[in-house]
Amino acid sequence: QIYAQYFNRKYKRTGKIWENRYKLNIVEPESEWIIARYIERNPVRAGMVIDARRYPHSSAKSNLEGEGSKILDKDIIKDRREGYINFFNEKDADGDRKLYQIRTAVEQQKGLGGKSFIEELKRRFKVSFEVRQRGRPRKDTYSKR
Repeated sequence: QIYAQYFNRKYKRTGKIWENRYKLNIVEPESEWIIARYIERNPVRAGMVIDARRYPHSSAKSNLEGEGSKILDKDIIKDRREGYINFFNEKDADGDRKLYQIRTAVEQQKGLGGKSFIEELKRRFKVSFEVRQRGRPRKDTYSKR
């Protein structure tokens, strides 16, 4: 904390020096491709590279070309590489609705997956993993509880 104050004064800035704490999101195994594509396309969306495979800190090259990786400890592609390539390059891969769903679930630290998966998490952990809409629930929602 003291170093952060010193650093901020010296460089005339505010806020945290390093990123926020690590966040964990539970992902349904059937949704792993969706999350992998989202993460691997981030450098492209940010304008850092034109081709995701060119970003040196990404698993895109390994997942798309089948090249071995020292950092990947789980192979989510297996023998379905052609399917992942088609999925990765879908025309609407970066559609607003798809990005919004992932970002909202991550922001709210909710589970990512299908309705039955989310219900199973709720039953198992006795906590809601459903993404909520912004703002206060409507009054008619209260009366149904």
